[in-house]
Amino acid sequence: MTQDAKENATVDWRGAVPVSRRFDDPYFSLEDGLAETAHVFLAGNGLPERFHDGFQVAELGFGTGLNLLAALRLWRESGQEGVLHYTT
Repeated sequence: MTQDAKENATVDWRGAVPVSRRFDDPYFSLEDGLAETAHVFLAGNGLPERFHDGFQVAELGFGTGLNLLAALRLWRESGQEGVLHYTT
């Protein structure tokens, strides 16, 4: 494991948005992160239309967990029963 892989992320805050100190990159939209997630992640993946019991979501980075929380909220609001698997 490299030294970089052992480092914890350091963030500054711009309002309610965490911004990486190392890359000066916001974790999500400075204007409306939830709207961005709804458009890019949820609608971009055709959710909730594709939901079914045992549906699996996999993403490469957890970040703030916003995608997870938005997907779980949509799962519950859709009335889908069963299990949603989420790997990150």
